[in-house]
Amino acid sequence: MRKLALASVCTFGPLLLTAFALLSTHLASAQSSYMSLGSVTTPTQLQNCPSNTGFASSATCYSAKVTGCPNDDDMPFVYGVSNAGGTKGTIVLLAGLGGGHATEAPGSEVSYTNQYTGKGYQVIQLAWGHTGGIDGPIDWELTNVQGGTNNPSIRNAACRPATFLHWVRYGGLWAQGGMCAQGFSAGAGATSYSLAWYGAGDATIGYLDKVELLSGPELADLEQGCEVPSEDSTPICQSSQSQFGCVGWTTQPNYSEEFTGAKNDVETWSGGTAVTGPACANNSTITTYDSSWLTMSLMDFTETEQPSFNYPKTAMAAWLCETTAMNVTPNNSGAQGELFYLQFSSASQAGGSYSLNAVTGCPDDPENVNGGTVASTGDSGFTDISNDMVDQTKGCVKRH
Repeated sequence: MRKLALASVCTFGPLLLTAFALLSTHLASAQSSYMSLGSVTTPTQLQNCPSNTGFASSATCYSAKVTGCPNDDDMPFVYGVSNAGGTKGTIVLLAGLGGGHATEAPGSEVSYTNQYTGKGYQVIQLAWGHTGGIDGPIDWELTNVQGGTNNPSIRNAACRPATFLHWVRYGGLWAQGGMCAQGFSAGAGATSYSLAWYGAGDATIGYLDKVELLSGPELADLEQGCEVPSEDSTPICQSSQSQFGCVGWTTQPNYSEEFTGAKNDVETWSGGTAVTGPACANNSTITTYDSSWLTMSLMDFTETEQPSFNYPKTAMAAWLCETTAMNVTPNNSGAQGELFYLQFSSASQAGGSYSLNAVTGCPDDPENVNGGTVASTGDSGFTDISNDMVDQTKGCVKRH
């Protein structure tokens, strides 16, 4: 795989030289074992944040574009900054689905923005699309967005959020304190791809100090999620397994890995029937296209290059629905996430602080960990997740 690409340095005022020096030093030590990053173009400040996209009222918005990701079309995006220069650090919020909205229910990104800025953090929200000649939101998972001919691959497309996170840290938006990310559902997938395949958690070249992963990562194994008929299920935090880091789990649910509500989205992202033959989780016959789905996945061990699950300076907390409210059917977010979390057996893999937390009674939506009850404390998910992020020992503090 190629070496990391030089991300564009765009800062304002005296941070420019410092940011450039940090970036140059960082890239000089880069190894070639991770997938390549692209670059970020010079941002343009917008008069207003795009309407109806979920940016906090406190945000100042900018437009830019990710370019140069191998095998991906360039993609515009808008980011919003609240409490610019927050002294405690920077927290990037990555919403679910395709990330085309800065807040995507039930991710509660606006509520978290208000919570974190009140604690002294700079918060950055992100929405893909809206500028650059493309009308409206677009999904970061698509390799082709402007008539390109790239092979569909969600893992290749994950270069875009990985590039953005890298640029926030080394392009001048981050100034001090922790550099952290919170991802919901497919946003947790974007965060996890950045860690496993793009070096964000590496001991030498990494930069994420803390991650909160909510209801995901959804995209851990596309083969298991798409193949039909699917007999694959994954028990979460079974006591007989003595799984490391499990907190509050009592029922050990055994949920299916098959995509349900998101199957049409995953089918589109993975190229549809033109690439994979049968439709993702929509057909009724055994598929022979499993390898196409697997090679796009977070958890693909079939290639010479392997994903990394060693993030010695990146603290991690994960939150999955153990049970849902009445009339809410659990989906595969827990089972897909569990495939990722089974790779962790020691706190040393996650900055000395790792937990996989059970949330009960998730209401309205099978991924609504924010509105559920944390089994170990009795608090709401929103309360415990936000408290964990701002904790001055295990939360968003500088580790790199």
